Amino acid sequence: MNNILVTGSTGQLGSDVVKELLKRGYSTLSPNRSEFNLCSEDSIRNYILNSNCEAIVHCAAYTQVDKAEDEKDLCIKINATATKHIVKCAKILDIPMIYISTDYVFDGTKDGEYTENDETNPINIYGESKLAGEKYVQEILDKYYIVRTSWLYGYVGHNFVYTMMKLGKDRDTLSVVNDQLGNPTHANDLAYHILKLIETEEYGVY
Repeated sequence: MNNILVTGSTGQLGSDVVKELLKRGYSTLSPNRSEFNLCSEDSIRNYILNSNCEAIVHCAAYTQVDKAEDEKDLCIKINATATKHIVKCAKILDIPMIYISTDYVFDGTKDGEYTENDETNPINIYGESKLAGEKYVQEILDKYYIVRTSWLYGYVGHNFVYTMMKLGKDRDTLSVVNDQLGNPTHANDLAYHILKLIETEEYGVY
């Protein structure tokens, strides 16, 4: 396996996945939005089926959790429908795919850490759309890795850590919600372990 397609390659996680792949000697395909339009099945199919890619790391997503409630159709189109089209192409090419999912597939009511075996129960549109994407992956593919991550932060884009650092410079005191628990995950660390996965055939949910 050498030529790997990374969707969302300029985003917080995708950019680190590309860096990690190049560091390991892989060649990468990093289409921009005009080449790879997630809202167009034709665009997705034409790019993937003519790309000679040997694996797909699907990082691209609609990630604005609160805004998704007002942009339900767009969120579902990007996170679920586009994923279905990508998965179908992976099936045609018989190549493995990594799908980046989220802890939002759970309802957050568990007392303790979630595991791969816990029942999903999303309580918002974002979580529903990502779970729908997961189901397409599982129903259509045999060679897949679903990676559920949480509280992602990194060197690119907007995230909670950068927001707190910026506010800390501008204000003497900070007030934030204290009713949420999560595991902040550095994008570079996640990219490293994602690529450890893709070098195995240990398919499943992580």
